[in-house]
Amino acid sequence: MKTPGHGGGKNAPPFACSPEIDVSQLAELFETWPHAVYALDRSGQYVFQNAADLAAFGNLEDKVAGDVSADAATQEQWTEMHNRALHGETITYSVTRPTSEGPGRDAEVTLAPWRQGEKIIGIFGMTIDRSHERKFDRERQAAAETVRQTHARLQRLADNVPGGIFEFQIDPEGNMCFSYASSGLGPLLGTTTQALLEDPESGFVNDHPDDAHLVQEAIAYSFRTLEPVKMAHRIIHPELGLRWHRVHATPERKPDGRVVWYGCIFDITEEMLRAEELEAARKRMETLSLIDPLTGIANRRACDRVISDLCADPAKRSKTCTIIRIDLDHFKAVNDTLGHAAGDAVLCRVGECLREAIGPDDFTARLGGDEFVIILGPGKTTRDAEAIVQKLRGLMAVPLMHHGRYCRFDASFGIASSDILPDDPMNLLGSADAALLQAKAQGRGRLAVFTTDLHNAMVYRKQREAEIGTALERDEFIPFFQPQIDAVSGSVAGFEVLARWKHPSGDHVLPIEFIPAAEQIQVVQDIDRIMFEKALRVVNRLQAEGIVIPKLSFNVSTSWANDPEIIRVVKKMRTGGTQVAFELLESIVLEEETATFARHIDLLKQSGVSIEVDDFGSGRASIIGVLKVAPDTLKIDRRLVTPMFDSPTSCNLVRAIIDIGRTLGIDITAEGVETMHHAIALRDMGCKTLQGIAFSTPIPADDLASYLTTFRPVFSGVKPARSGP
Repeated sequence: MKTPGHGGGKNAPPFACSPEIDVSQLAELFETWPHAVYALDRSGQYVFQNAADLAAFGNLEDKVAGDVSADAATQEQWTEMHNRALHGETITYSVTRPTSEGPGRDAEVTLAPWRQGEKIIGIFGMTIDRSHERKFDRERQAAAETVRQTHARLQRLADNVPGGIFEFQIDPEGNMCFSYASSGLGPLLGTTTQALLEDPESGFVNDHPDDAHLVQEAIAYSFRTLEPVKMAHRIIHPELGLRWHRVHATPERKPDGRVVWYGCIFDITEEMLRAEELEAARKRMETLSLIDPLTGIANRRACDRVISDLCADPAKRSKTCTIIRIDLDHFKAVNDTLGHAAGDAVLCRVGECLREAIGPDDFTARLGGDEFVIILGPGKTTRDAEAIVQKLRGLMAVPLMHHGRYCRFDASFGIASSDILPDDPMNLLGSADAALLQAKAQGRGRLAVFTTDLHNAMVYRKQREAEIGTALERDEFIPFFQPQIDAVSGSVAGFEVLARWKHPSGDHVLPIEFIPAAEQIQVVQDIDRIMFEKALRVVNRLQAEGIVIPKLSFNVSTSWANDPEIIRVVKKMRTGGTQVAFELLESIVLEEETATFARHIDLLKQSGVSIEVDDFGSGRASIIGVLKVAPDTLKIDRRLVTPMFDSPTSCNLVRAIIDIGRTLGIDITAEGVETMHHAIALRDMGCKTLQGIAFSTPIPADDLASYLTTFRPVFSGVKPARSGP
């Protein structure tokens, strides 16, 4: 159907309209418009639809008056708007219009009266598609809501952070401001957050006077270098007083030259107080760790620190340094006779004496046990040290009353000073120790000064110690065998194994020359074990040749006697018919009263080893001590045997020891038998075994077989003393 009067042209709407309406003008005007345009006559019949409307909303040919328009939600709304437009009103409203593609589009509809002259002949409508705009608006509103919610969430987080968060900036002219401050920042700084935003200076007015410049310097440095601000500083809070704050802020330079810091501030007062308390506690512990709890004077650790400080200070090192080493004499006897409480009382008294004897610039310490040291003030000499020793002797001479009993004590002193031998304090301490050993060797209660001669002796000892270490590596220690003669039959009863050092010079060095140095480097036990193993190999070799040695006696050091290794070694030994005996020095019997020592003695006896007490009669061991060990043999000290014909006292002591042995059921061996006259006399006294150069000097292992095969009983025809090594 063609619209009357339209001519059926290209743009003519395909539906009829009232004869008085000419739509050709509408087609010319609106056909190419981008918005949908249409027209209705007064009856509501659609008479025009441009291409945009056709494309967007489909063909309206079938729309008739009275239909509910797509441009209104309800029939009533459409009737109302239609009537208003026909009465000359222009109406604009929003609807969702259905489209030819299905889903509706958000549209803005305008209805206006269509006039011909003064007459309203219909309604002119224009629909603008607002779908994209509305979608953008919805997305924008959704994004804005997301931003709002995120900001609110961040604000809640910032307000609940136990500190303050800020954005602070300074422009190139030096003007500063807080562009953001969390609600907690103001109160943290002793002001309000609003005050910070209005006046940034209010954030700095409470800085501690001693720290304010540090804060400003940190900001200025960060402004120049863009390095983060990381610092702790103090403020004087108007309500809380002194507070510690930690600041961390990262800078960013903007194109206009501003530097903006994004940061936070936390109150670390409690943390700093705890740190101060810990530091104070550490210092207290440090002080306590430098004090000997018993005597109240400094301890070894403090002494080491003083020595290190002296060595590290060139000014002090340039001055004379003098050190006194002190060791109490017979202190063990005080503990043993009066008890450890008395020993502690003596040590406390010594501490008092030391404090009283030294000067204000002197230092004293207890090194441990009954050992003490005095380090004199810089510049003091040996003479000053001797004066202190003299004063100490006077103070120590006064006996200490402990629980109604007098405790008397004395000490030995060693002095070393750089005014005699220039040296650093560390070495002087060792030199003073060497002087102390010299004093003790002179008989206790003595004073010795480290001199050139003592220095040379110490150098020799150190050299000897190094040589002994090398000798052990080169296996230069070898056994010699000292015959022991049966006093009744005159036959060989056994041998004492004696250590010799086969020196590279060709000499056989005696123990008296190397044992002291070996004790210093703690290798006597190693030498004991080597002698034991090598001697047993000699025994096994001789047994293979049909020669049986009745008994071998070995000297055992204190360290080996207390080492479980000695039990393992003994259990592995294979001696055939040879009896093994261990000789313990009389001093060991006296001094070693530990459970370990007693257990080892019992285990040795159970393994078939005989126990002998060597050098008996030297005056150290008591009869009670001997009974505790229950030895098989007592060996009389050669210092009693050798002079027995020239000293009635020695002769009587020898006879008394033999009688003691007979009473206790203990065999007696006499050492130091130099002549047959000695041998016969000792035999007649009842001595069981004789040992000395009257029968032979110590024999090397290679000569042992020859000695045994050519030996004749002593008392059946006296064999002359063997000469040789």
